[in-house]
Amino acid sequence: MVHPPGVEVVEAQNELRPGGRAFNVMRLPDGGMMPNDGSCILAEPYSRLVYTDALLAGFRPAPSEPFMTVDLRLERTGDRQTLYSAHIMHSTAAKRAHHLEMGFEGGWGTTLEQLAGLVATLD
Repeated sequence: MVHPPGVEVVEAQNELRPGGRAFNVMRLPDGGMMPNDGSCILAEPYSRLVYTDALLAGFRPAPSEPFMTVDLRLERTGDRQTLYSAHIMHSTAAKRAHHLEMGFEGGWGTTLEQLAGLVATLD
């Protein structure tokens, strides 16, 4: 599984269908565990995935206050070229700032670089 160095995904369950569970647990470099539970809102094969922690599987309201919704898109732009875009929406400006303080941009950037390296080995 692709993840930033020092972070390990120790459990994951992702049901890529509307209402499916979007769940993972990350072990952080300090040994702390970070569970993330939510729901898939939209899954378009090979092109788009939208998920949120505002809802749990089956579109049940989450007991905790929402943190973010993620909209990932893949768009073929040419022969063997794909544009990846990630739009991350936070429920408040304070949560967005907190996510940035957590190293969100660097972590997601590192993960994308690792994914690009993995894809390059498939050539």
